[in-house]
Amino acid sequence: MVVLTSEQSSSATWLDNLLARWRQWLQACANDGSLVAAAVEALQLPGETEPLRAWLGGLRRGDEQALPAVVVLPAAAMNGALGAYAGSQGTIVLNGDWLPTAADAAVQQVLTEELGHHLDAVLNSRDTPGDEGELFAMLLGGQGLNGNEDAINRLRNEDDQGTVVIANETVAVEQATDTTAPTITGLLLPNTIVNPTQPGGAYLSARLSFSDDSSGFSYAGLNFKSQDAPNGRSVSISLGNYDLTEGTSMSGTVSGGVMLEAYGLTNGTWKLSSIS
Repeated sequence: MVVLTSEQSSSATWLDNLLARWRQWLQACANDGSLVAAAVEALQLPGETEPLRAWLGGLRRGDEQALPAVVVLPAAAMNGALGAYAGSQGTIVLNGDWLPTAADAAVQQVLTEELGHHLDAVLNSRDTPGDEGELFAMLLGGQGLNGNEDAINRLRNEDDQGTVVIANETVAVEQATDTTAPTITGLLLPNTIVNPTQPGGAYLSARLSFSDDSSGFSYAGLNFKSQDAPNGRSVSISLGNYDLTEGTSMSGTVSGGVMLEAYGLTNGTWKLSSIS
């Protein structure tokens, strides 16, 4: 997978690392069967077809061509989209102005949605009705759609068509634009004062409860600032739909945390500064 970045993107190394983790996650999904199940349902395939099997083989081997190229564009070229898939070029495009503020889980969600559009273009002779990419991403992320016919029907009837500008050319795309925030119904911060000399070490954790009747919970980023470290060091906890511990993507709880030593940080008090 080739990563191309515009001059507006100043986080190429971060994006390279995230793409590597995303590939590893997709390979794990390919091995446990969840990727096949999501593709069959979202793309309305008759089963694990030979083209799907061949693509999975390339993904497992780490073939560069298994995943589409990723291009980062300025927001002005994206027409409001966070990400999009340009079928004529076989390319995923990301909004470079959004990336610096986005949680890792949010970027992975958008990448997975656009991969669903890519697979639809590769495996089907015509575009699957609705937003098959978002449905693919929600199914692969385990967002509790079983039996939720309203959510599935909404996605089956959603218009995800749009345009972006690549190299001064207007290109038709299928896009990800859902920015509706879930309603936070509860937030528990078990460890906001941490000490690496105590059991558990320097670990910051959070439990967030939510409800989202529109498209289901995708991600949240909890941003913390140190009250002790000079210059107010910051760290974030990214919570995705795969962190679900209770309920479903429409109403439930996600939990996660971060080891502070990995960032060269130790004990002290951390204050929640923002939620994205």
